[in-house]
Amino acid sequence: MTSDLNGHAEPVPAYTPSTPEQHTIEAIARVAYEACASYETNVSGEEQPLWDDAPEARKADCRAGVVAHLAEDMKSGDAHNQWVDRMKKAGWRYGASRNVLQRTDPLVRPWHHLPIERQITDHIFRCTILGMAAAIAAPPPDALPPDETETSDQARH
Repeated sequence: MTSDLNGHAEPVPAYTPSTPEQHTIEAIARVAYEACASYETNVSGEEQPLWDDAPEARKADCRAGVVAHLAEDMKSGDAHNQWVDRMKKAGWRYGASRNVLQRTDPLVRPWHHLPIERQITDHIFRCTILGMAAAIAAPPPDALPPDETETSDQARH
């Protein structure tokens, strides 16, 4: 049994991507999650679980964030504020610490009231998603015609 996004002790079925688009979303979500987890571990000193060990509800929320960022090209603050709205609808409120039983979380507040460290996490998430999406969509350098390869190589330096 795991906890769902709202803190309920309910089994959350494992997700298995079945289409190429779902595999892409899964790959982007994994990289974005790992980037944020690494940053959060370094900032807080608290070890964050790796993607494979993370609760399925957390992975599902990450996938939803990827889809939202790619569909709407949201800014970091907009994505956070949408998350706050979802949490409040599920009965969560601001609290000094995260408490699943009381449904409190220090992140359930407007983005501009978050500590800069948390805002940076949201920026890392967004930038990783957009960077991965661009890298996946970009043709490999050897697939470009020779004259475009030169221009592409010059642009990188």
